[in-house]
Amino acid sequence: MRFPRIPSPIHSNLREGVKFTDGTDFNAAAVKANYDRIIDKENNLRQRRTFVVTGEDGSETYRVESIETPDDYTVVFKLTEPWAPFIN
Repeated sequence: MRFPRIPSPIHSNLREGVKFTDGTDFNAAAVKANYDRIIDKENNLRQRRTFVVTGEDGSETYRVESIETPDDYTVVFKLTEPWAPFIN
């Protein structure tokens, strides 16, 4: 069985007018800030291992090479390699 490759970069268009429960806007800057918070090793968040693979020698490989926010409602994820679970 063959599976199609997921293209990179992946463009996500966010819906305008969505708010977090505290009333702040859900926008591209919020998506990037949350990703940056998750992968920051100092925060010691469990979700980090979803995006950062640690080798037996302690080396780290990031699954997302970069995130760009060309406007308030567009997020562009550039993956380091095809990674099907990303779309979940």
